[in-house]
Amino acid sequence: MNIEAIEAINSLSHSQRHQAKTASSFDTIMGQISTLDQQYKTAESSALNMASGEIENLHQVMQQLDKATRNLNLAIQVRNKCIEGLQEIMRLQV
Repeated sequence: MNIEAIEAINSLSHSQRHQAKTASSFDTIMGQISTLDQQYKTAESSALNMASGEIENLHQVMQQLDKATRNLNLAIQVRNKCIEGLQEIMRLQV
């Protein structure tokens, strides 16, 4: 049993918990949107490279496009649920 490895895991999870506490919700959302944007840019550049003949692996390009599309659809669904929740709160009688 390697005790040093266990300590490293515990310290890593502690630092992750600290980062989660200090990061604001806005920063988290903006980070996810940035990741989504980067996925779309990567998929778009792969599609352009395939069209120009630089990439011949259609399967890889289609996987990137599908992943970017699924993540965008998920982000849209989360946004819609947030809007529905806010609308429900606005309908509450005080």
